[in-house]
Amino acid sequence: MQLTLLLMLGKLSKMNDMENYEDDLLIEEVLESESEERENENRQDISISDVHSLLVKTYDLLKKLHKSTKIQNNRENIKDSVLNMLPLKSAKELKEFNNLIKNRSLAKQGFIEIARNSTLKDIATDDLIFEMNFSGAKKKISLRDQKFFQVWKKTSGMNYAEFDRKMREELNLSHNRTHAKQSRAKKKMTREPLIEQNEDPDEDPDEDPLGYNDFTLG
Repeated sequence: MQLTLLLMLGKLSKMNDMENYEDDLLIEEVLESESEERENENRQDISISDVHSLLVKTYDLLKKLHKSTKIQNNRENIKDSVLNMLPLKSAKELKEFNNLIKNRSLAKQGFIEIARNSTLKDIATDDLIFEMNFSGAKKKISLRDQKFFQVWKKTSGMNYAEFDRKMREELNLSHNRTHAKQSRAKKKMTREPLIEQNEDPDEDPDEDPLGYNDFTLG
């Protein structure tokens, strides 16, 4: 009898152990499931965060690109405006141009880009340059005191003395062109014959169309 009871108790104990083991397995499965769900949620959170961060960075980049494009377009427009003003033809235009590159940074930059591959005759006409000399002597316009000249000199990449020498040479060349032009004009004027006004070249000065010569005073 006692042996039977012990056997029954042993079976019950094994059954309890099996139930406990199954309970433990179930608990582990639940915990693992919850852990996977948390990991998935974390992955989802990280993914959304990454997308948001990427969108913000892309938006900032597009803003910078738009601003850069706008500045570039403005720079090109200003450069075209500066180019359209050249060559300068009068002292008034010279003054306006100097004020423009003095007060507008984009205009100044536009002129710098243009001047890199330019000569003095590209900046001003020979007629205007004829009113200038390098130092302003003899009441002429001083080239070296012009704002465009100073900007050009500083950004030319040349030694200052070399740049001044180059500008003096271009001044002289321009003055020589003007002197030659004036000389040709004078020679042309002296070669042209003088023509009397209101004179008919086909009319015979001795002809008497009204017959006045047929009458004599008696």
